[in-house]
Amino acid sequence: MKKAIVFLMLTVLFTSAQSQIIELEETEVKLNSVPLISNVNSKTNEFIIKEGYTSQFHENALEFVKKNFDVQEFIENSRHNNSTSYEVAFRSPKGFLQATYNEEGEMVNSYQKFKDIALPYEIRNRIYPDFRGWTITKNSFVARGKMDKIDKSFYKIKLERGNEKERIKLSTANTSHTGLVSN
Repeated sequence: MKKAIVFLMLTVLFTSAQSQIIELEETEVKLNSVPLISNVNSKTNEFIIKEGYTSQFHENALEFVKKNFDVQEFIENSRHNNSTSYEVAFRSPKGFLQATYNEEGEMVNSYQKFKDIALPYEIRNRIYPDFRGWTITKNSFVARGKMDKIDKSFYKIKLERGNEKERIKLSTANTSHTGLVSN
């Protein structure tokens, strides 16, 4: 046992004596951003959201476009049209965002529509108490706004339970306040 303790102490002493602190030179790491949006039709100003980023686009289309679309570069490339406004469409397999920009690159208005997307937590919780045992079979989200704000938005949801069918519309003036309208 004494030999093991002595060996362990010598090992610790030897390895700590061999340890050296090496200071490395400062290095700069650059991230080359991968375009998340690709232009498919320059005549209609239509852009496609790449497949791996569609869920981010569906969650908050306005914020996604603001972060990932260089409107100034787009306007610079479109100057030959002598236009004072630019209408641009961003599409994904489940929907689109239509936005109009002025010549300064500010969003003037927007319209978005998505079908069969994952419903936000607040919306699911609003539906559940009134429709226990029902299945959501279809849904759509529609929003309109001016500048980069949403003024009006709502969800249309189709529910089924056996042979029964119900359609509801949830207005979302603010995500924390929803109103239930049943048809």
